[in-house]
Amino acid sequence: MDAKKLVMRRSPIENVRIGLKYIGLIIVLSTVMLACSGNITYFKPSWDVSRMFENGNVLPDHKYYVGGPVSKPNAVVAILKEYTLESDSWKEISVDQASLADLIKRVGFVPGAKEKSRRLPNGARIVSPDGTPVGIWYSVYDYSIVFIDGKRISLTYPPSTLPAGISTEGAHS
Repeated sequence: MDAKKLVMRRSPIENVRIGLKYIGLIIVLSTVMLACSGNITYFKPSWDVSRMFENGNVLPDHKYYVGGPVSKPNAVVAILKEYTLESDSWKEISVDQASLADLIKRVGFVPGAKEKSRRLPNGARIVSPDGTPVGIWYSVYDYSIVFIDGKRISLTYPPSTLPAGISTEGAHS
């Protein structure tokens, strides 16, 4: 049986799953390549950051961005104003305490996710390779790929969960 016939026998759901696995592999390989370049930033999980977002604490020296639809965002990120976020996938938003708290209430599970893969939103500090804090993060996902070039930041979308076998247990500050 040739490969073409084998592909045609798969259900559309199987083909989507296979495609998602390849996308995941590409993301992991991209992360490794960026890490080797030395300019990738790091996410440090933080309960304090989670509480800051959930309480609507707005940091005045940060710009806020939303990933996904504003009505049901997958992630909210705040980047120091001295940096420029270069991404067409993230939308800059203006927030005050009430609007940020309301926005955070809408950050939730990814539509269509299986029950076992649903996660609670979490906060993290975004730290450059030299340890300089550059922003904060709140999402149902664990991280996004963040690349810094001087004062420019690139943030991939969509955010991602950690690859299998990698855990942030005990990493919360």
